[in-house]
Amino acid sequence: MLHCHRMPSEVCNILYSSDVSACRYLLITVGVVYIKNNELSRRDILKDLVEMCRGVQHPLRGLFLRNYLLQCTKNVLPDHEEDLAGYVRLSFLLCIILWCIFMK
Repeated sequence: MLHCHRMPSEVCNILYSSDVSACRYLLITVGVVYIKNNELSRRDILKDLVEMCRGVQHPLRGLFLRNYLLQCTKNVLPDHEEDLAGYVRLSFLLCIILWCIFMK
């Protein structure tokens, strides 16, 4: 069970939203805001956002969510080349997998 007293109130309100798709889009938006405000946890937040996008079962919805994630995070990508390459490679690989599933 989640303990909201440890999380920021914005995240807590989003997690208790009834619409799962809207919840994921809002979490990406809040994650990008936290990345812009706190440079120390950029890598961890990006990793969590990518992992959250993996949970989408419908391939077309997953593609749209992944596209939204990439569009929102293109200005806040990691500075280290290896982190940047890993993030882009993973996102591209998951988009290809979703596209192949959608085309079947």
